[in-house]
Amino acid sequence: MLYYPEHDPTGSVGRPIPELDVKLVDEEGRDITGYGVRGEICLRGPTIIRGYFENPEANARDFDEDGFFHTGDVAYCEEKTKLWYIVDRKKELIKVRGFQVAPAEIEGVLHSHPDIIDAAVVGITFGRDESELPRAYVVLRPGANLSESEVQEYTQTRLAKYKRLDGGVRFVNEIPKNASGKILKNQLRERAKKEVGAKL
Repeated sequence: MLYYPEHDPTGSVGRPIPELDVKLVDEEGRDITGYGVRGEICLRGPTIIRGYFENPEANARDFDEDGFFHTGDVAYCEEKTKLWYIVDRKKELIKVRGFQVAPAEIEGVLHSHPDIIDAAVVGITFGRDESELPRAYVVLRPGANLSESEVQEYTQTRLAKYKRLDGGVRFVNEIPKNASGKILKNQLRERAKKEVGAKL
C-alpha cells in the first residue's frame, strides 16, 4: 500500500505493509530477490492465509517449506523508490532458450508505436523443442500500413535479442478479451497452434 499523503502515478502496488515478508523466486522456486529483478512474488505474514482448508494438493503447490505463499504474480521492486510493480502472471511467461519473457513487456513496446492501437503476445513452440518464441497479434490504427518486418524491426531496437518476435507477427481486427478487458490468451494460443501446427 501507499501511506497518506504519498501519491504514486506510476501504477505500482505500493510497498509491503508491516510484518509482511516478501521474496521473489524463479521458475524453479529459487530465491532471486533483488532490486529490478523480475520473479514470482511470494508472501508470508499475519495477513496471509496459512493454507487451504482440507486441500493438501493445493497447499503443496502454493506454499513452500518456509511458509511463503506463491501468488503466481510476476513482480519487481524499483530500487530508488522501493515501490513494487506487478507485471504479469507466472503462467503467461514465455520461456525462450532458458530465459523468462513477460508478454506485458513486449506488449508495452508494441503499444508505444503510433500506428498500433492494440496488441497481445503469446509464446509458441515449434517442433519438439520445448523452447518458445514470442508471437504478436497486432491491431493497426485505421489507415495505417505496417508490415510484419517493420513491426519486428521496431521491437528489435527496444528489446533484448531473446525477447524479439521470432515467432512472427499477425495482424488482426481485434484482440479477444473478456468483459473486464483481460486478454484471452488461451484463444490466441489456440489460434497460433492452428496457424503453425505447433504444440503449445
